Amino acid sequence: MNGVGGKVEFNERIEDAARREVFEEVKVRVDSLEKRGVILFTNKSENLEFLLVHVFVSKDFDGEPEETDEAKPVWYNINKMPFDKMWVDDKYWLPLVINGEFVYGEFYFENWELKDYFLIHD
Repeated sequence: MNGVGGKVEFNERIEDAARREVFEEVKVRVDSLEKRGVILFTNKSENLEFLLVHVFVSKDFDGEPEETDEAKPVWYNINKMPFDKMWVDDKYWLPLVINGEFVYGEFYFENWELKDYFLIHD
């Protein structure tokens, strides 16, 4: 279980990629975006992998989320997020984003098992 997102295409702005991915995955059109973070994920396995994730929120959107081949939207009470069903790192940074803070973080994994992390937030 995770949020909506994906990869930035060649010559695409990050904000435009976020809007495109939201529409592709849940059929909602997003107008305004508020950047709430940048997180670097490093995974050491047979190959070294890096993922740089830009985190956005929006309260300005058009449409009702629909299920697609890529996502099945579900809603949870903010105070009852199912962190046990999410990526292990989410419990560290997502509550900060939900509370309106900006986060910068780095998470270090070995074979996608969390080994260490640090967060800076306001």
